[in-house]
Amino acid sequence: MSFSPSVVKQNVLQQGGQVFPYVSRWNDVISLAAGVAQSYDLTAMRAAAGLVAGQSVFIVFAADAPFWANFSGNAAAIPAANVTDGSASEFCPNQRYIDTADTSISLISSTACNVSLQVTRP
Repeated sequence: MSFSPSVVKQNVLQQGGQVFPYVSRWNDVISLAAGVAQSYDLTAMRAAAGLVAGQSVFIVFAADAPFWANFSGNAAAIPAANVTDGSASEFCPNQRYIDTADTSISLISSTACNVSLQVTRP
């Protein structure tokens, strides 16, 4: 069986309906204390990584414990009850496209953990 990619874009390969990001050249780790929200500064990351200010990126998340993320600019929170107004934090996101207007991501976990953020350009 020969390998022929159906679509190749910068840093992303699509084959047979699946998407494979290339190896990331920018990797950060956020060490979270239990129950304490921490912000990841996208503006500072873009500058340090040599990206254009406001450039969109893909971020692949991995962690050694469950965590919550908020992409709206609000602090991430671990829900203690129903949240039905659209403002809930997202549980264990995998890969996300981060838009040009996004400036930070807030992360929180109920236990101390490390969250890896692998950044690639779309």
